[in-house]
Amino acid sequence: MYIFLDTEFTDFINCDLISLGAISEDGQHEFYVEVTDHEVAWQSDFVKGAIVPLLDNAKYGMTFAEAGVAFKQWFEALPDEKIDFIVDYFGDAMLLSDLLHEHGRTEKKVLVKILNEEFRGCLHDRGFHTFEQLQAAWRALLPGIEDYYEQVDNRRHHALVDAKANRHGWLKGLASAQRA
Repeated sequence: MYIFLDTEFTDFINCDLISLGAISEDGQHEFYVEVTDHEVAWQSDFVKGAIVPLLDNAKYGMTFAEAGVAFKQWFEALPDEKIDFIVDYFGDAMLLSDLLHEHGRTEKKVLVKILNEEFRGCLHDRGFHTFEQLQAAWRALLPGIEDYYEQVDNRRHHALVDAKANRHGWLKGLASAQRA
């Protein structure tokens, strides 16, 4: 099972989790949380201007510990035993690891993969082998992500919206490969 995951965080140097969003490839499983006890002093000017205004701590806020428990419960309830988290930035994988680390091991097989690298493997695994199919898929991936922001939800840098946008681009790419 593919789960598209995105995070927002305080800064590239002093990195503390602010929010995490995840959605399954089939769109049936979704998770979103905002971490209320992150290091506010570490927020970069970009974060203060672009990310903080998108937060709704009253609705989605939890402490880091609570967020870890909630995410682990959501994750453990997923129907598949093998979970591939798809992220667009390696730092998302590190923040996910930090969140899960404190809440024990899981019996599920978990891998974290980078979006553009996994897309190649996914295309091959799903039977798209011709150059035309691969080319069509790649040409649709990034525009599909941008389409999501333009047509569905323009809140770029909101963790759940970004995860959904990546999923949307992925699905557009697969659909283009099928048509090629």
